[in-house]
Amino acid sequence: MSTATLQQQRVQEFAYKAARFLALPYFTWRFNTTADPEPDLPAPYVVVANHVTELDFFFLGKIFKTPMGFVVGHGLLQNKLLGKLLVDYFGCIGKQKGVTDMKMTLTMLRRLQQGRNLAIFVEGNTTFDGRTGPFPPATGDLLKAMNAGVVTVRIEGGYFALPRWGRGIRKGRTRCKVINTFTKDRLAQMSGEEINGILQQDLYEDAYARQEKEQVAYRGKNPAQGIEHTLYLCPQCESLNTIKGQGRQVVCASCQAKAEYTDKGYLEGDFTHRSILDWTVWQAGQIRQGLRGNGGLS
Repeated sequence: MSTATLQQQRVQEFAYKAARFLALPYFTWRFNTTADPEPDLPAPYVVVANHVTELDFFFLGKIFKTPMGFVVGHGLLQNKLLGKLLVDYFGCIGKQKGVTDMKMTLTMLRRLQQGRNLAIFVEGNTTFDGRTGPFPPATGDLLKAMNAGVVTVRIEGGYFALPRWGRGIRKGRTRCKVINTFTKDRLAQMSGEEINGILQQDLYEDAYARQEKEQVAYRGKNPAQGIEHTLYLCPQCESLNTIKGQGRQVVCASCQAKAEYTDKGYLEGDFTHRSILDWTVWQAGQIRQGLRGNGGLS
């Protein structure tokens, strides 16, 4: 290993530890986060987690004291200054969404071969409705080919604390759990399909199903603001793009139906659906049905 490469590694490890030391107390308080201890697994390994918020790297940092590089969407690296900071100083690896990225794969392999850990949010996108989304079918084979251990981590409560459609952190309760650890030798004995099955089970989170049991309040300013980014079809009058969130209120500009978005993430008022999940499932079905009726789908 060259002197320049070794020096860069030291810079990245220092940056990770410094950022964790400086930011962790604030975000731990802001998200009211508890986390499992760092697992005792020999490096290198890949941390695989569900993707809930744009600050999910904090949740993993809460568990892992050992520095790791994050695989991030290529869009984050478009800004030259931010891209240089993330890549050169924090060891982040850019990924093109929706395509097989050979450059990313090689960079991941190189890092692991250096004995350094990685973190991947396999869905690639944060959730709009609170459920863990699908991930590429090739993920299991990729992890098997990495010749490294794997740690599966599930983030809970993050959807209501910082919904993708909303603005600002809401104070409630979040958790970051280590679900499973796998040595590279154990992964070598498994097929890619078996690994995918484990990931689907370990990472799956349904925020509303959990909220039905736990009933945690998430309090913040203007909690309904931005809700129109996920709710686009009114269930009362079926008008498109007439929903607007402001303060606590969710209103249809067409039929004037309205509801309050509560601290527990439910809708109380005129609309048929009590949860964003139910509403998004319904509206997606309506759109599919409309496309079929117009010959858009066979």
